Amino acid sequence: MPNRTETADRTQLEPEIFLKRFRSIADKALEAEDAKAAWKSEVEAGKASGVDIKALKLVCKLRKMDTRDAQAMLRHTILYLRWLGLNLLDQEEMFDSAGPSTTGLTEQVIATHAAWEAEGQGYQAGKAGHPLDPTNPYTPGTETYRCWVIGWYDGADDKGTPPGTKDIKPKDDGPHPEDGGEDSP
Repeated sequence: MPNRTETADRTQLEPEIFLKRFRSIADKALEAEDAKAAWKSEVEAGKASGVDIKALKLVCKLRKMDTRDAQAMLRHTILYLRWLGLNLLDQEEMFDSAGPSTTGLTEQVIATHAAWEAEGQGYQAGKAGHPLDPTNPYTPGTETYRCWVIGWYDGADDKGTPPGTKDIKPKDDGPHPEDGGEDSP
């Protein structure tokens, strides 16, 4: 609990400042509730599509980890399961012909995901303030290179912007009335 000398003197707080902060905090709370509801909706849609949500959460956790740490974690997990007598990872049983395959994994599906990954990496690099040219790990002229650059510029634009304060950009799917396009009143 902070002591009195560490906090602002609340007796000097103006009502206008309080009400402004209150509105801002309440708005962010509503945004957080909306985001949580949207996340839950996506999880339910994933379940309905057949996605194993527990496995997805593990994959998300592993993606955030350094590659060596993720490999070590998986290696240790397999070792601990063996020590417990739970040989769950017999490859012949896990990947039999009746199980999931990679038949739907087309080049287009792979390219779309690679572009998404590249843009996310570029965004993180731009937001972190890394330079544009030497940081891009993709081959110049490729789609992943282009997506990484787009992400980098978005991240650089967001650099120093507090979370939740950036304007949401609509997808470029034609004219928008608010932009003065053909459909404007």
